[in-house]
Amino acid sequence: MPSFELELDLSVEVGPMWAVMETQNNLLPKLLPEIYQSIDIVEGEGAPGSVRLVMFGSKEVSGGHLETYGFTKWVQTFKLIPAEEGSKLLISAEFEGGSEEDIDESNKWTKLVLIKTFEVLERCAARSS
Repeated sequence: MPSFELELDLSVEVGPMWAVMETQNNLLPKLLPEIYQSIDIVEGEGAPGSVRLVMFGSKEVSGGHLETYGFTKWVQTFKLIPAEEGSKLLISAEFEGGSEEDIDESNKWTKLVLIKTFEVLERCAARSS
């Protein structure tokens, strides 16, 4: 099964970053409407292991991975761990479907969107700590 991995070093500690990540369902559509139309919890209560439905609303990532790249499944996992200075975010995804070209293009856009997303969330966490 094809996969995607990204590791980001964050300047804020786990506590403030996690607090902001817990509000991402409401926060991201407001702060990055060009990327996120809506984020809803479809399974669980928002804690680790919950399942979110992310609706993308931009030309940049219109339709998300399923529509844009022909994937039949996309499962993404975030791990936030303490680091010497701040924290480290480990992002991984496994997916099915799509051609090699689709996978390469998806990985490129996924990386750009995730970096932009977590730069915004990191700034929010820094302001709140």
